Amino acid sequence: MKGNIPPITDELFDTDDSCPDSEEEYVPESCDESSDSSCEIPIHENCTDKKKKSCSKGQKSITHDRNKEESMAHDINKQKSTPQNTDSEDNVQVVVSTVHKKGNGLRLYDKRQHCLFCRESFTKISKHLERKHHNEVEVARAVSHPKNSKERRLQLEYLRKKGNYIHNMDVLQTGKGSLIACKRPNEEAKSKEFVHCSYCLGLFTKKVLWRHVKVCGFKPTDVKPRPGKNRVLSLSALTSAPVGVTSDLWKIMSHMNQDKVSLAVKSDELIMELGQHTYNRLGSDRAQHEHIRQKMREMGRLVLSAREVTSLRSISDMIKPTNFMETVSAVKHVAGYNKESDSFKIATLPLKIGQSLAKISELVESKALVNGDEQTAKAARRFRQVYYAKWNEMVSGSAYRTLEQGKWNAPLLLPLTDDVKKLHSYLDEKENEYRDGLSLESSTTNWSKLAQVTLAKVILFNRRREGEVSKMLLSSFQQRDRSKPNDDLNAALSELEQKLCKHFQRLEIRGKRGRKVPVLLTPDMVQSLELLVEKRDECGVEKDNPYIFSRPRAMTYFRGSEYINHFAHACGAQHPENLTSTKLRKHIATLSKVLNLSNTELDQLADFLGHDIRIHRQFYRLPEGTLQLAKISKVLMALETGRLFEFKGKSLEDINIDPDGKIQKWFCNWPVLIVRMNMISDFQRQGFYSMFCVYYLKQVEDGGHSELDDESEGDSPPPKKQARAASPLYTSNKSKKGSKGKVTETDLKTNRVTRACKARRPFKRNTWQPEEIHAVEKHMMNFIRTFRVPGKHDCDSCLKSEPLHLKERDWKAIKFYVKNRIDALKKKE
Repeated sequence: MKGNIPPITDELFDTDDSCPDSEEEYVPESCDESSDSSCEIPIHENCTDKKKKSCSKGQKSITHDRNKEESMAHDINKQKSTPQNTDSEDNVQVVVSTVHKKGNGLRLYDKRQHCLFCRESFTKISKHLERKHHNEVEVARAVSHPKNSKERRLQLEYLRKKGNYIHNMDVLQTGKGSLIACKRPNEEAKSKEFVHCSYCLGLFTKKVLWRHVKVCGFKPTDVKPRPGKNRVLSLSALTSAPVGVTSDLWKIMSHMNQDKVSLAVKSDELIMELGQHTYNRLGSDRAQHEHIRQKMREMGRLVLSAREVTSLRSISDMIKPTNFMETVSAVKHVAGYNKESDSFKIATLPLKIGQSLAKISELVESKALVNGDEQTAKAARRFRQVYYAKWNEMVSGSAYRTLEQGKWNAPLLLPLTDDVKKLHSYLDEKENEYRDGLSLESSTTNWSKLAQVTLAKVILFNRRREGEVSKMLLSSFQQRDRSKPNDDLNAALSELEQKLCKHFQRLEIRGKRGRKVPVLLTPDMVQSLELLVEKRDECGVEKDNPYIFSRPRAMTYFRGSEYINHFAHACGAQHPENLTSTKLRKHIATLSKVLNLSNTELDQLADFLGHDIRIHRQFYRLPEGTLQLAKISKVLMALETGRLFEFKGKSLEDINIDPDGKIQKWFCNWPVLIVRMNMISDFQRQGFYSMFCVYYLKQVEDGGHSELDDESEGDSPPPKKQARAASPLYTSNKSKKGSKGKVTETDLKTNRVTRACKARRPFKRNTWQPEEIHAVEKHMMNFIRTFRVPGKHDCDSCLKSEPLHLKERDWKAIKFYVKNRIDALKKKE
């Protein structure tokens, strides 16, 4: 943390950005506020106590001074007990010195201060330092200033507090003695109510520490602590770390709320060991630091619960096999178990605690084996045996049932298309506004607003999990792939798809379970993100913050869920509570059933969303990045403009949507009600045909051109329009009348296509005859057995081999016959 003062070192006032090589000790600047600091203790010259203490003597060189100071720090760090704020309620031998009064009620000024160098206590510490330790570097620097000057007073005050801090840490770690506070209480107080200031090292009560930090004369000028008592208490917890705990883990723990739970965590050795193990695994990822704290606090809550309802006092007691039933009672109590309904108030908590107990027993066993303690290792193994045999019966079975019952009869609420459109339009408007504001004025507020709206827009467009986009790294954006597809790949793409590849940019980020997931960026998003990167330093974003959507003056990131919820309410949506990242992902997964997607296209969509599919088959006709730019972007743009139903029944190949085109608002005005997934097919049958007739007539009235293809029902999909002139299946009845004078029965069977605006006629399916089936299976049975859909070349070979029996069929009919056979076999399996 910036501005943190490490205890008992020469760099007490160096921030993280300062140079550690400087040999000059920090001299705090004088300020008016420092003279009124609450930690200033007056030393009266009329005090009659002139007791002298002998001081240790030795060399006075700078090297000796620093070695001596380092040895004092080493002596304290050798203590095995935890430092400040970790003393339990049973530790009654640690007291805080109170104010003494004379018989007439007046105050007695007998407060003793501890010397930093000789570790003795004196009532007049300033005179003692000048007389006995004037050759020390710190003392010489202090007395070099004129008497009664502010600089001299601050330097001597720091030496006084530093000596008291060493004494207080000694008392806390040994569990015996009296603490020296900057302001002694009038009545007896508990030692756990006092904490040290991380800047001046003075001891204050928790209630007044936040006021002292505001005016502390030793706080670096470039440090502005964030408001709030809890944050100040967290800052004070950084003053030292116990032996066996790394400073990095201790820094993470210091951000906990300083309450009974944190005290229980710091006082339990096995919880600290679990935290260290978790940090070694996940500590390199800053986003996992909160997870580490929560893991430790869960076990701390378990300890407090066990002390209430059982005789167990620590985690080491809970992992003994003989105490298993008491451990179960403590877990049920902390999770709010209801015996009558056999359910938990917090169903996930006992599951997490059980996993942590099993992990702790493994850590205890491994440590015991390393130390040669076979008895402890055997006890840990026996606990796990009991755990695996009885935990599901006693705890986790009820917890899983509680979770499952909570999902019963839960309504499937998906966002309305109109709400999604409103949110997209609102975000576009705000993005332009905030981007212009940041370009004109580089401020923290403008930077935060643009980052928040861009974050929400990226999540909404890509239907990505909010946590994945929120934790997007700056390096991921800067190292994104900007290369263009080569000529060979462009030859496999349509003109529209080539345009889409140029329109979007693609980058890859870390997804769920470490999976690589892609993100597509529009030109507006890229422009906003580049501006955010350019203005980071000017707007107070930390250089060490790795996230692109980082919070100014912090090492964290903006959470996308908060701002999607904020913008959903601000845009005037009818149901803003349904506009969440999770429901938006279900929205695209549900509405994609409207499209006639092949298995390969469904796999591509699932991969883009980061979903697992049960039968994972991937067909890469093009590189993955090109597929997502050219294919999946069509679906995303159709969702953004509210035009997905316009492409009902089409594959990704048949969808044509211009990235620079305007939204056809008249088409999106009809109401769309999304109900449960099993009701969608009924809705389509009743309304889709009439809807598209209206669409076609409106296009004609406006003088536009309808892109509706002829609808074909049967074994073959509708062919493309440019192929109809050459295909005998799409020869009109009128042309056949002109050539032969009458319409044959075969012509009626083959001509099954009608325009969308014309009256729908009943049609007869072209049923496969036994000889046709035998001819196809004779050549294509290998594809059916291996669950592979044949290509055009294979189907043409089958037609050439059986020209007599398959004269009524084309290659697409054969392909879809084989596909239907494969689907039927899969259903039977």
